Amino acid sequence: MADDSTLICPECRQGQLHDQGDGTLECPQCGERFVAPHRVCPYCEAINDVGAPACAKCGKRLLRTCPRCGTLNSISAPQCASCGQRFDTIGHIAAREELRFVDRFTHHAEAVSDVKAVEQAQSQLRMDQFWEEDRKRRAALAAQQQEQKRQELRLMYSAIAFVVVAIIIIIVIVLLTGRA
Repeated sequence: MADDSTLICPECRQGQLHDQGDGTLECPQCGERFVAPHRVCPYCEAINDVGAPACAKCGKRLLRTCPRCGTLNSISAPQCASCGQRFDTIGHIAAREELRFVDRFTHHAEAVSDVKAVEQAQSQLRMDQFWEEDRKRRAALAAQQQEQKRQELRLMYSAIAFVVVAIIIIIVIVLLTGRA
């Protein structure tokens, strides 16, 4: 497909058409405007919105993704506008072979790094859970120790009260037996 800026105006045959950015081409000589070729469906010749993935009339695809670089191209483009990958059968075979032999290590490395990132996230989550459980266990242990101290104090106060009562009873008995 020819670049839009090299298309000659079919009306005046003098000016080169320039893309206006709104899906139209304009001739600077005569001012005539035309629908950009990438908006016209190559199957039914319906005019579509700029960047439409499929024809509004017939429903066929208007864009294709380059198998090498992922750039969106017009369905009628013979090669990728970005990397030059051909879209014919030989180009697809070459891209598949290139992907299979050259990029497989890159894809494998990306997959491994993705798996590693997931494993690290899971490991961090488990570690956070362990720290939370440890914090709860320490809090429960501290509460248990405080309760034990309270019980020891109660027991000590009870023992002191028992001893005081026993001493009072002994004093009362001694006083009563000393009078008799």
